[in-house]
Amino acid sequence: MNREIFAFNTQVRRALEPLRKATVAGEPLAPIWIGIRNGLVNLREPLVFMNDLAQGRECAAGASLRRFMVNSTLGVGGLFDVAKSYGIDAHDNDFGRTLAVFGVPDGPYLMLPVLGPADLRATAGIAAEYFADPVDVGLRRVGASAAGWSIAALDVTERHFEAAPDMEKLERTSLDGYAALRSAYRQYLVEDLKDDNCPAVLQPIAGASSATENGN
Repeated sequence: MNREIFAFNTQVRRALEPLRKATVAGEPLAPIWIGIRNGLVNLREPLVFMNDLAQGRECAAGASLRRFMVNSTLGVGGLFDVAKSYGIDAHDNDFGRTLAVFGVPDGPYLMLPVLGPADLRATAGIAAEYFADPVDVGLRRVGASAAGWSIAALDVTERHFEAAPDMEKLERTSLDGYAALRSAYRQYLVEDLKDDNCPAVLQPIAGASSATENGN
């Protein structure tokens, strides 16, 4: 079943390839897609903040909150990543990671339709996010469920775009793309759960520029 879903996801990725190529730097849709990507990241910040707190990562939670506040105001609702200019880089977090921190085992490897590689724990986390994501909950309460589904579709598309180069390399260098992806996912999972680095704290733009010039 996993291999059949992997083949289906490969076809989905290839179908999206013309659109992805139209969004790379220098192409007509690139500026539009950058704004969409920034907006998607900003809409996810409340969920990231919740999971940072649940995992006891106060510093990371503070960075998530600052990013959301800065980008939602100065960044015109998140279309511009102003927070990055202040030295606050984006980071991701989800309920799957929170479950891992609380000792829930990962379970069997799963290939989810459209969404890609996961495991039982990550799948449970995805389901939990549907009921707990503040943005989704708010949209449903005001009768804007269609907007929520549109945001989810754009988010999945962006994730396909981001993974496309690595997936193409995997196909070129592996005899069995599915087995290679499964191994890569397991390795990524181990390293990702070890990563507890805190994103940079808010600092003046001039200070951020100076740090960049010094290679920090």
